[in-house]
Amino acid sequence: MNFSKLIALLLFCFVCFISKGHEIDQLLQKIPHTSVEKEKIELWEQVINLSIWQKSEKETKAYIDRLDQYSRERNNAYGVATADLLYAKYYERQQEMDKATEYADKAYTYFLRHNNQLGMCKSLRQKGFNAFKVSNIEQATEFAYRSLDLSVSINNKLQEGLCLSQVGLFVFGSQPEEGIKLHKQGFELLIKIGAKREASITAITLSTLYLNSGDDVKSQHYIDTFFILQQSFNDVGLLAEGKANAAILALTLGSPNQAERLLEESGAYFSQIDSEVIQAKYLRIKSVFYRESNRYPQAIEAANKALTLLESRQGLDNEKGMLHYSLFVCYKALRQYEQAISAYEQAVNHEFAMYDERTQLGIADMKEKYETEKKELENKQLKKANEVSQLKLKNNQYLLIGLLLLSLFIGIVSLLIFRNSKVRAREKNLQLQQKLLRSQMNPHFMFNALSSIQHYMYANDSDKAGDFLSSFARLSRGILDHSQVEAIPLEKEIQWLNDYVKLQQLRFENEVEFTLHIDENIDLFSTLVPPMLVQPFVENAFEHGFRNLNHTGVLTIDYTKEGQRIIIRIQDNGRGFSQQQITEQDGSHVSQAMRITRERLTLLNKGKSNKVQITVESQPEQGTTISFSIPLITLK
Repeated sequence: MNFSKLIALLLFCFVCFISKGHEIDQLLQKIPHTSVEKEKIELWEQVINLSIWQKSEKETKAYIDRLDQYSRERNNAYGVATADLLYAKYYERQQEMDKATEYADKAYTYFLRHNNQLGMCKSLRQKGFNAFKVSNIEQATEFAYRSLDLSVSINNKLQEGLCLSQVGLFVFGSQPEEGIKLHKQGFELLIKIGAKREASITAITLSTLYLNSGDDVKSQHYIDTFFILQQSFNDVGLLAEGKANAAILALTLGSPNQAERLLEESGAYFSQIDSEVIQAKYLRIKSVFYRESNRYPQAIEAANKALTLLESRQGLDNEKGMLHYSLFVCYKALRQYEQAISAYEQAVNHEFAMYDERTQLGIADMKEKYETEKKELENKQLKKANEVSQLKLKNNQYLLIGLLLLSLFIGIVSLLIFRNSKVRAREKNLQLQQKLLRSQMNPHFMFNALSSIQHYMYANDSDKAGDFLSSFARLSRGILDHSQVEAIPLEKEIQWLNDYVKLQQLRFENEVEFTLHIDENIDLFSTLVPPMLVQPFVENAFEHGFRNLNHTGVLTIDYTKEGQRIIIRIQDNGRGFSQQQITEQDGSHVSQAMRITRERLTLLNKGKSNKVQITVESQPEQGTTISFSIPLITLK
């Protein structure tokens, strides 16, 4: 039995099902008696999160619609953002990934603008699941780690446990031991804080991961733990999934009678769920079960019934892909190679396939056998064709003409490729020059940051030293990432600036006030800007403008949209500087920043009519204003 294939199919078995709903009824009764708007929205959020596990998809969608309508009628942006996050979760479970991504981005944008770190944490975790569902594991892992960092910084143990479990799930494919370790840490933290429902879901996944790793004993332990935890809730949907996983495990351990009984119990739970998607999921699990029992005709029948149920449903590519993959394995075992190849191609079309070496060799072997049979038939037909000599002559003539045309085509394509390569080489050379200039800024920051860490260490202030070191690590990683690209989304630039200024404020013992304004008309995710363009002047504000001030320093950064340009203004009320300091090459912070920036702008503007512009307004003791005007560039 191929355990890795089996478990990969079950990893997406997290559920969105129904139960008795008593908890939901109690929460709904509280809402009319709650006078604080934020508390009402949080009660609605609890209702919807429970509905995902306890109600049908139609009822869950209706609850989200009610929260969204309630928030919009009262112009409550926090409520609308909360509804957007719940829509993202709903559409992700329906595998409508375009909508899931759209709503998650909208929610994250609101929480980022208002520095709501709990909302940012939840949104990033959802964005991680969205990326995971479309097989973008690298991006999913990045979002999961960012969410985990936020949960730790706000000391929210529930979110930390959920984030640890998510990171473990995402890294399991490449680092099985590390994945299980992190997922187990998340489970233990959820148990510690009493989050039993979330812990029970994590227990199902742990059982699956251990089974995939060949540890049947621990897999059984976590299945048993799941059933113990569910005694407090009796969630029909979760119990249906747990019974199905237990049936597969019993089959793996060589207990077919027990496995059959558990599968029937799972079916009894599934039958209570009024959803074609869930019924198709159960048929897919039955197909896997029959397949692993070598009952291939029954497995094929179950998979085809499920595909019929999903035929009119949009999205659900992963579910359809898993069903086609199950058909592929069954047809292959029955040596029905043409059907097997067709099923495998359908699985790939739905962005699902097992790309292990054994599968690929099996596909190649089947194709070879299938092609051999086809060639035998073709050879018979060619023998008949060879009896007509005149047709052979014409075929040779056509072949010669085709070769001549092909040669001409290859020559034209080669010329175009050569010209295109020269253009790309020039562009790459320009990019390398820009990266070199950006790298000159890093030593200034590293020297100042490490000096501050050293200061707090000598002062025996371990908390500040630790906080400073963590922020420094994140910023260093950001600098390395940004140095690899010519432009980044504005959302990443803003995140980096927030971390950088927070670090500088810590050094200045919060004696500097910082305000960041972003035009509502700017799309944070699609608008591209040159990375770290404003960093030298923010550094100047702290290192030159705010040093030895007799009043509170104020730093303001504005991003506004004017037509087809983005205007960036960096303004401080610091010491300012003279025109002579701007132009002289004296090695000061001011002159270094101006020299690096002007050289960089020269390269950025080279050969372009729509240029990046900079203006500087400053007088000694009256503050400084730096303005950039850059062309509006968006992701296509």
